[in-house]
Amino acid sequence: MNVHQVAIMTLYQTHRHRDPRSPACLDWALRTGEPDGVWGGTTPAERRRLRAHRLQATA
Repeated sequence: MNVHQVAIMTLYQTHRHRDPRSPACLDWALRTGEPDGVWGGTTPAERRRLRAHRLQATA
């Protein structure tokens, strides 16, 4: 990830709670396994952790 991408991600994450679509966006990214970009204000690494937690909760 380059400096520009980090800056954009940081800016988005700062403002993500203002977007009413954020929960639906995150849910879609988690359900589909979206591996790239910022979705619902989360990074790919954050989504991997959330998916792992969901799997553990259903096991």
